[in-house]
This record gives sequence, C-alpha cells and structure tokens, in this order.
Amino acid sequence: MADVIGYNLTAIGNASDILSLTQNVNDVLMEGQFGTLFLIGIAVVMFMGFLWSTRDAPKSLATTCFICFLLSTLLLAMNLVQAITPFICLVGAAFSIAFIKAQNNP
Repeated sequence: MADVIGYNLTAIGNASDILSLTQNVNDVLMEGQFGTLFLIGIAVVMFMGFLWSTRDAPKSLATTCFICFLLSTLLLAMNLVQAITPFICLVGAAFSIAFIKAQNNP
C-alpha cells in the first residue's frame, strides 16, 4: 500500500495570532516555502502592473526589486524567508539600476 503523506494540523489549529498561523503554515504545510512563493507572486503582480503603467521594463524591474527587498526584509523579520532573500532582491535592484544608468549614458 502506498504511503499517504499526513500533515500535523494540530499546530495550525492552536495558532493564537496571524503571525503564528503563517509561521505554522510555512513550516508544517509548505516546508518553509510559503514566504518565498508569496514574495514571488507579489513580485510578478507588481512587475506586470509597473510594466503596464510605465511601458519601461528596466525601470519596472528596478522598482519591483526594491519593493521586494523591503517586503522580504519584513518577511525575514517574521521568519518566513531565508536570510539570503533580501540580499538577492537588493542585488537585482542594483543590477537593474546599473542597466538603466548604462542605457542613459551612451
């Protein structure tokens, strides 16, 4: 008979506030990927929104990366993402800004 994956939902049911609920969902159900997938989803929506409104991909990417840096710092304080995530967002923003500067200075 095939092994059935079971989740211990007791910790989620005993959550006393929204922070402990999201941390339990992150740890128990999503195996630590809830914060990262949440950040990626928000980043895609923000990038598409900025791209639609500005029609400028490098500026949209730089803005999205910087806002994701701020959001990932908050998620790191909530212990929902790994410590390298804000650094990756900041590097993406820096490269985007460098690309914009290089385009403007021929």
